[in-house]
Amino acid sequence: MQEAYVSAYFKLGQFRGPDGFASWLCQIVTNQALMQRRRRRRDALSPLTLLDESPREQAELSAPDSPHGNPEMGVHEYEVRRLLEQAIDALPEVYRAAFVFRELEQISVAETARCLGIEEATVKTRVHRARRLLQRNLTTELTSAMNGVFGFDGARCDEIVARVMQRIGLDGN
Repeated sequence: MQEAYVSAYFKLGQFRGPDGFASWLCQIVTNQALMQRRRRRRDALSPLTLLDESPREQAELSAPDSPHGNPEMGVHEYEVRRLLEQAIDALPEVYRAAFVFRELEQISVAETARCLGIEEATVKTRVHRARRLLQRNLTTELTSAMNGVFGFDGARCDEIVARVMQRIGLDGN
């Protein structure tokens, strides 16, 4: 993204624009992303989903004056964001591109269609299918993660029993 913005800055003189600045910038970002992907394939680097979180995300979570206020809430928000990013990265490319332009970047259907070189109806269809795939994938992910949530066994169970016994005065003291 940073490279695309730098490229756009140096190409500002080329902006002619009846289509608008957003679609012009969108085209530069798309081209930059495609070049990055080609380079990655050549270099056989790890996919985006396997990369570590950014230093900015780490700083947000560890900052004492974090806007999240509650550290647990900050971790929760981070995990949800990470889960969503992984699910979006896992979408087939045609759906992911339309979804990112429309839902994350909030670019209009018409501009998205121009950027991707497809019909507006195709944009709407791809975004709808991306949502359905995300819903299916996230439901599967969350369902499998629910198995151990609030399990009443082992150390957690022992801690609860100990606290109850202490509160009712049967803790052995």
